[in-house]
Amino acid sequence: MTNCGFPGNDPGGRSGLFQAIRTDVTLHLRGRLYVIGLVVSVLLALPLALLMPVSFLDRAIPVFILLGIGSTTMLYMAALILSERADGTLDAALVSPLSISNFIAAKLISLNLLVLFETVITLSLLQAWIALQSQTGPPISLFDLGFGLIGLATLYLLLGLGLVVRFRSLTDFLVPVLLISAVIQAPALHFLGLFEHWGLLLIPSAAPTLIMMGAFGAIDPLLAALGYLGTAFWLVVLFVWSRRAFERHVVDKAG
Repeated sequence: MTNCGFPGNDPGGRSGLFQAIRTDVTLHLRGRLYVIGLVVSVLLALPLALLMPVSFLDRAIPVFILLGIGSTTMLYMAALILSERADGTLDAALVSPLSISNFIAAKLISLNLLVLFETVITLSLLQAWIALQSQTGPPISLFDLGFGLIGLATLYLLLGLGLVVRFRSLTDFLVPVLLISAVIQAPALHFLGLFEHWGLLLIPSAAPTLIMMGAFGAIDPLLAALGYLGTAFWLVVLFVWSRRAFERHVVDKAG
């Protein structure tokens, strides 16, 4: 296949990106990803509401986001790419005016909207339960929580993209991703106090989780600020890595 769009500049510019985002969101709605996201939100809210004391929610909420919403994003990305490969949508994108960076950006933005939806539902259900118990939840910095959430989701999405382009089926993808998930979710042990070691904070997912912990005032503000630096660093690294993987395993093989 002759590639007319991905390797060069994007003639569509912002309009092409916005159109790609709209198309992806429409596909998510048709594919019932938002219904799945609603179920995930309820499943996350239930243990937080029923098992966790309110005094521990400042640590529990960021960890549950790390373990729950964060990990599902890799599966979302994998399912989308494999589906588009199977039905020929990805081949059509290769000859469209859309650049590789805008193609990836559209996937990241549209799926982050889904993650935001899940998180809003989870926190709303949790807040409603806390109110029913005549209690007050922990104070939240919405800016820090939002930045940490989007940073974490984007890291997972980029990781999922860089991995899934190497496989042709979801089954083949699941074997390595389960092993990688065990590593990338390991910072949860540190944040819950089960196994505290500075080495766990070097794992990419730890940086945005630090930001979310800071949003609830659960850690020192300086440590939360370092989370911003770590998140920015890992986002750049994973974007470059996933883009190269996409070029090598999708674009070059289609050429």
